[in-house]
Amino acid sequence: MRICIHKPTRRIIEMQSAGKEGTLLQNALNAGYALPELEETEVTPTEYAAKKAEDPDGIARLERQAANEAAQAAKIIAISDAKAAIASLVPAVDKATDIEGLKKVVLDLIKNVQTITA
Repeated sequence: MRICIHKPTRRIIEMQSAGKEGTLLQNALNAGYALPELEETEVTPTEYAAKKAEDPDGIARLERQAANEAAQAAKIIAISDAKAAIASLVPAVDKATDIEGLKKVVLDLIKNVQTITA
């Protein structure tokens, strides 16, 4: 794997698992970095982890972004599941024969509405 580092900040600009020598430098130059500020090197996964530790702000930002995207995806799935569950309550109301049955339907409805509105 190859990485390109911005030397003044020790920030990893790019990583490619199968990058060819010079590709990352060219990408950084195209992005507006100056050649004397760049370092492209081949690293092992262990060395890459160590280099990432030198750039905690950038990595932390990316990890937060990934976590936020995962949370958003999970919420979308939960809302979809709650909508399906609410749709299934209509027949349950028709089948309820006593107040306890209706109470269960209403509690299920409340739980699913809370999921959607959370």
